[in-house]
Amino acid sequence: MAKTYLNFIEDAKLISALDGVVSTIQATTASVDIHKNSLDAFGALFECVASGSNLKTWMASEKVRQAQKTLQNSIGTFHQELIGGIDNCNGLGTGGGVDVENVSAGWVAEVKNKFNTVKGSDRVGIYDLLKIHMARHEEKHGKAFTGYYVEVIPSKRQIYNEPFQPTDSKKGGKKRPRNEHIRVISGPAFYDLASGAKGALKKIYKVLPKVLEDRFSLKSGLTSQEMEELFSLTFEP
Repeated sequence: MAKTYLNFIEDAKLISALDGVVSTIQATTASVDIHKNSLDAFGALFECVASGSNLKTWMASEKVRQAQKTLQNSIGTFHQELIGGIDNCNGLGTGGGVDVENVSAGWVAEVKNKFNTVKGSDRVGIYDLLKIHMARHEEKHGKAFTGYYVEVIPSKRQIYNEPFQPTDSKKGGKKRPRNEHIRVISGPAFYDLASGAKGALKKIYKVLPKVLEDRFSLKSGLTSQEMEELFSLTFEP
């Protein structure tokens, strides 16, 4: 299969992962009605004062803000499907328990778009989920597995790959046992690990405008320099 854009994922799988995001963009752009939800007249006033905006400009930005809520969910799914499409990886879908596996490399992963997507009290559930599916994979394949909780957008632009020890509020704030094979990992570090390519996440990010233009006839309006700045502000310490 062709690998025109990246050498660690087939074009068809890259395009398939993007298709869901593009569909969401098109649907939300057409359907968002800012009058459907309660507006905040005071908030609008203060935001217009802060930004020097008028009502028309504020309405446009509010429409984008409301559409972004839906888009964020779609971006999380995009990362799950994209990682699942990387060579030797397998996306498990909604019924798979965890999001992605790589049997040959011996790992399973649960993928979230941002470090704060999951509330602190719910993080123990991810730890337990990884532990269960690691055990199932180990029994099935006869070798050790590592479980990764992936935070694509990391906290404070940090790069990390460390044991995952969430606190259980139902047990007096006690942490889950330290296990070197149950880990929390930032997006840049995990994409490197999953693809075997250094700087994989940045390579994906930089090639997306070309894929969107080639395959969907969509343009972002961002310059290369602006994209570089955005990536740095999101991922680079």
